Amino acid sequence: MRITEICTLVMGCLSIIGSSSLFFGYFKFRKSSQTWKSLRHMICLLSLSDINRSVVDVLPGAMIGGVLCDVQALFLVFWSTATFWWTASISIHLFVSLVYPGADDIRWLKWIFHAFVWAFATMTLSVALTLHAYGPLGDGSSWCWVPEEFYNVRLLCYSQLWFCWLIAIVFYALSYRAFNQVKSQTDALVVVRVYTFRKALLVVPIAFVVIMLPSTVRRVWQLFDPSASLEVLAVFQAITSPSQGFCNGLTFVVLDAEWRKFLTPRIVRNPWKQWREKMARHTHSSDDAQWLTDERSRSSRAEGFANLGDSV
Repeated sequence: MRITEICTLVMGCLSIIGSSSLFFGYFKFRKSSQTWKSLRHMICLLSLSDINRSVVDVLPGAMIGGVLCDVQALFLVFWSTATFWWTASISIHLFVSLVYPGADDIRWLKWIFHAFVWAFATMTLSVALTLHAYGPLGDGSSWCWVPEEFYNVRLLCYSQLWFCWLIAIVFYALSYRAFNQVKSQTDALVVVRVYTFRKALLVVPIAFVVIMLPSTVRRVWQLFDPSASLEVLAVFQAITSPSQGFCNGLTFVVLDAEWRKFLTPRIVRNPWKQWREKMARHTHSSDDAQWLTDERSRSSRAEGFANLGDSV
């Protein structure tokens, strides 16, 4: 097994764990959280797309071949496109919710994003199916995706990635500016609602760009020089491309207030309080042991006096 395959396997498993934590968190905090309900729903769908992509990402489709190779290639085309558009949709929805605070409660707005995401993912999948642009990569790796000869389909996938990059960067920048304006409002509840997710959501576009950058550079380079192997970039791609779910999960677990409230009592303990509780238990057990010893000695003395009376 090559180093790229090991990196993909490790990061893919970590991505499944990270995305599953977001998926679990959505249902765990669905009733307790009263803020950003639609946005949390969209993050849940982003994590679901990451889970499906990471599951097929760790499969050695080219080594086994056949149906598994085709399934891996088509799933990567569909779910990768879905993750691109869900990331862009979350950035747009965040900005709209900051400018119009009641927008997060508008149900039909959420379904518009649903329509766009699944439409683009289905369109890309249909193009790959129609042109039979799926199979082993042909570069000695164990994955199946869009082969090199279908550069137009690869360009279709990466053009959507670049466009989603642009959307995410622009709208997250606008969201950061809008947040600074919201802080000056007198309604403290609005500020609290905004601040709850701001830190976590502003990390997402940075991670999104950094994660997909090695893959973009490598594929564009191979577009102009198909014979280039670019082993170093291949290793970086194997580390970063499958790791979006892990980075998203880590970001929200660390920065989201609901997750901190859930994990802090279970992870962070007061050492002084722990020592006092331990000493209290030890003192209590010592007192119990001393009391039991005294009781036994009193019982033995009473029994001895009773035996002495009987003998007299």
